[in-house]
Amino acid sequence: MRRLTQERARTASGWRVRNHTTHYYLSTAEFSAKDCARYVREHWHIENRLHYVLDQSLGEDAVRIRRNPGVVAALRHFALNLMRFNGEQCIAAALYDNALCLDNTLNYKGIR
Repeated sequence: MRRLTQERARTASGWRVRNHTTHYYLSTAEFSAKDCARYVREHWHIENRLHYVLDQSLGEDAVRIRRNPGVVAALRHFALNLMRFNGEQCIAAALYDNALCLDNTLNYKGIR
């Protein structure tokens, strides 16, 4: 799989584009090309559904907690799972709505 990425250049020019080739190594088990493509899509589905939301909506990369960061990470995961359990599709909008009205949060299934 080939993809383009951008990384911060050390010069004043800003960003540098890099071309990456990704290889997926499989065990000796025999898979069809269709099965391999499905496994790769499933992997990226997890990446996009969990890690991207944690980074973008919940600002996980910007967290500066040094003592027991796992506790706060568990709280972020709990909040995300609670919103998903209650059928929220857009996590950013749900966070905004819940910040405006605590009653929305307390009315979620699984809180009481």
